[in-house]
Amino acid sequence: MVITSNNSAIPDVYEMPRHQIDFKVAKTLGKHFGLSFTVKDILNTAVRRAYKYGPPDGYNKVDYDKYTYGTNYIFSLSYKI
Repeated sequence: MVITSNNSAIPDVYEMPRHQIDFKVAKTLGKHFGLSFTVKDILNTAVRRAYKYGPPDGYNKVDYDKYTYGTNYIFSLSYKI
């Protein structure tokens, strides 16, 4: 549940499930160095928050809002002492 209401006429807002895939490859180079490449949220599925109303066995869903975070690419170089 994301947003709740004290008023029974205004339904609560729930975040709907979504698919997300992350990927990471890491490699050590010698004794001190390391490289890694990460891709986060490859599918870039929308985050959907919706009102749920109606009887518990047959909820109706109406969108409250919908947005995406985007896919992130991260390349890193590390050094261990």
